Amino acid sequence: MFGCRFCLMEAATYEAVLRRLMSATNSQSEAALASRLGVSSQAVYNARKKKQIPANWIFEVAFSITSLRYVYLSFKKSILCF
Repeated sequence: MFGCRFCLMEAATYEAVLRRLMSATNSQSEAALASRLGVSSQAVYNARKKKQIPANWIFEVAFSITSLRYVYLSFKKSILCF
């Protein structure tokens, strides 16, 4: 294959991703997470309701903290492989 590719192994649940995003941003509530992401509280609510976390939220948080490993490697069996 050429370049990087995404592959789905055992994907983390949307609840685990949401909890990890909240932990990584030190957010005590979904409203605080929304503020940190620059989205509305309704957007976080809708993502939880649809059980789909937008990938750009993960990247936003990953690039805003010191180490990408903090977000990605904490999901022992998930998100990216190259």
